[in-house]
Amino acid sequence: ALVTQPSATAVSGVAFGQQPVVQVQDAVGNPVDTAGVQVTAALASGSPALAGTLTVLTDIAGTATFTDLSIVGASGPRALSFTALGPTGIVSNPVSVGAGSATKLVLSTAPPAAAQSGTVLTPQPVIQLQDVSDNDVAQANVSIQVAVSGGASLNGATAVLTDGNGTASFVGLAIVGAAGNYT
Repeated sequence: ALVTQPSATAVSGVAFGQQPVVQVQDAVGNPVDTAGVQVTAALASGSPALAGTLTVLTDIAGTATFTDLSIVGASGPRALSFTALGPTGIVSNPVSVGAGSATKLVLSTAPPAAAQSGTVLTPQPVIQLQDVSDNDVAQANVSIQVAVSGGASLNGATAVLTDGNGTASFVGLAIVGAAGNYT
């Protein structure tokens, strides 16, 4: 039985604020004092990873206390399952996993592969903030700057703030330079 559910909400890659506690019980719900039972935690379903110490031994009171579990991966609701050799397993209430802090920029719309010097790029680049687990991070007012390499200049806005979804959409960018390849 789960005597302490994991946190109802969590951040991807961050240990749950409330860690689960599992207790071995008999058929009518009485605690069974038995030490050394291996209790293993896993995701009940889904593709992200469960991280931390996944197998814990019960103490003399038949209780297994997890200390550092976290879900790393896609955001959304996830449930944990707890199993042991012999007793029937149990599944937790859903844990709503949200994105972590922004750690990277992702080009969600790339500029064209070819363009004429001084002509506005179509499509314009769009950047998305993401966390370490590739979840989109909804964070407004992050300044995203753009520059061009190779001695060319860049016309148009060179810095844009992200919107509430963590997206920065550039408008009016144009590369001005001699024929060649630029990034």
